[in-house]
Amino acid sequence: MDRLSQYVFQEIMIQYGNLSRFSTVTGISYSTLAACFEKGLGRSGYGLVSKMLKHLRINQYFAGQLLLTGPRLADFGRNLNNLDAIALNHIRTALEHEYNRCIKDGVKSTNGVFVSQEELT
Repeated sequence: MDRLSQYVFQEIMIQYGNLSRFSTVTGISYSTLAACFEKGLGRSGYGLVSKMLKHLRINQYFAGQLLLTGPRLADFGRNLNNLDAIALNHIRTALEHEYNRCIKDGVKSTNGVFVSQEELT
């Protein structure tokens, strides 16, 4: 399973508990979902994948590359728009510090941002 498929599958497990419940809520057959994850979402139909992402509240953006943001980051992004320059500088500094700490410690985590199927950590 590719990284994008792993991320979406993980979100299904977090939000719905299992693939069967997600199937029931979305109206997408269980066998269709299983086949999507078996072959990878990149090889599945756009309409089907879009429906899955919509139910998971995962946003898609296209700006030269595919960017997906999960529901845990949506509020964060909206809040950034309401900050002044001083607050943005504090956030930027804290993010750089924490990013460097994670890189130094070898921390690998998925916080729900993908660019062209590559995870940003």
